[in-house]
Amino acid sequence: MKLYTLIIFCSLVDKSIGISDWDVFATKTTYHWATGRTINPFFADVDYSFLKGNYECKAVHVNMVLRHGARWPTDSNMEHIEELANKIKENKTSSLFTELDNWANRYDLQNDGKLVQEGMVEQEFIGRNTWMRFQTLFEMYGNKYVKFVSSSKGRCIQSTQSFYNGFYKTMDNKPIFAYEKNNKLMRFYDDCDRYETDVEDNEENFKELRTFEKSRDFQNVIKSVEGRLGLDAGTLSVDDVYQIHNLCSYEKYIYNETTWCNLLTDEERQVMEYSSDLENYYESSYGHPFNAKIACPLLDNMLTTMEISGDKSRDFDSIPQDNANGYLAAKIYEGHSGTMLPLMTKLGLFNDSEPLKSSNREKMKNRKFRTSHITPFSSNIAFVVYSCDDKLSSNHDREMMVKLFVNELPVTIPACNNEVCTLQSVLDYFKDIRGDKCDLEKLCEIKPVSEASRHIPVTFLYLIVLLLISYISFK
Repeated sequence: MKLYTLIIFCSLVDKSIGISDWDVFATKTTYHWATGRTINPFFADVDYSFLKGNYECKAVHVNMVLRHGARWPTDSNMEHIEELANKIKENKTSSLFTELDNWANRYDLQNDGKLVQEGMVEQEFIGRNTWMRFQTLFEMYGNKYVKFVSSSKGRCIQSTQSFYNGFYKTMDNKPIFAYEKNNKLMRFYDDCDRYETDVEDNEENFKELRTFEKSRDFQNVIKSVEGRLGLDAGTLSVDDVYQIHNLCSYEKYIYNETTWCNLLTDEERQVMEYSSDLENYYESSYGHPFNAKIACPLLDNMLTTMEISGDKSRDFDSIPQDNANGYLAAKIYEGHSGTMLPLMTKLGLFNDSEPLKSSNREKMKNRKFRTSHITPFSSNIAFVVYSCDDKLSSNHDREMMVKLFVNELPVTIPACNNEVCTLQSVLDYFKDIRGDKCDLEKLCEIKPVSEASRHIPVTFLYLIVLLLISYISFK
């Protein structure tokens, strides 16, 4: 097994050559660019157990949410790519960037949003890494007590399959691939009227983004690209420059080419990255309070699974003989960037001391909320539950503990401000969203005007009545 892993690792060394600090494209960043890691040959069982005081702790449950892997552009992106390429070819100075003259659009609408090879590799390696980190746990239970949940989108189902392939890579008796399709958990923002009106279609919510797009920093990017191509001022729109930035990423991770990347400098890519972060901050994260609220169905489901699987009265040695009480060794969820960011926000992760604004890009250069790092393709969040037994106690006292990993690295859990929390403290911290307190249908409901009018203050109604009486008296 170790030899197999080492061979895979060595075969990937060449892929890291040429990766530079500017290989960051907000949510269009590949997992490898964001983390500098693929498979780790020295991962085996490193997080299966640990000692904490008199307690010996062993992993008993892994609860993991992933974003799908690197993908093809969506159909709307592909249409814009064709329009952009034609606009540039028709208007640019012929002697500049001649490689664009013969550039052919290879983005087929039939591939709309599907996983590319890089995305499959990302997911397979994370699946393999997960198995290796908790090898003892999964060798005991992993062929029987692992459940997969996916969004209905093809790229998520493909990601689930790729994760499964890596997870069970070396097992002879692997289970038949099966998954639960559940958009209520993995695409909770869909069909949510209140999210659409209050967040997504609310231009006031994006005023910082729109202001930044009019700023000198952003407008200079447009002017610089137009100048490099010999285009008349005003030829390129704001959306065109976003598409060039996206094309740089697509071309690099799909075809390993940099034709479109050459149109942007490192500094200009950072401007584009910040602009994308502004959009994601207000559309899916701390920029609007509703973004965290709609993550409650997924988080509640995770916590419930952790609570059941981490029942401290359970005899974990007898689980293979009796699963009547719902134990799972692992539950793996596959979703989207719109799944990950609200969940991270609800967990209190990557929250800066001040909000992202159009005016503070320089101040926020070292920001925590940097989607290139926290939500690239295949980004992941994992709660791991440990059974901790006091070996010095005659009563064999037990405590259930939790660690939290983001993109395979341990992080501080805001629920207890520590890297290791009791399971109960995490459950208590989120008690306000548990069970029937998390009603997504009710949360997403938009109250009709007649309903809202019932909540007009009594004093306001009294004032209206007085004004009417006065009007009638003086008439």
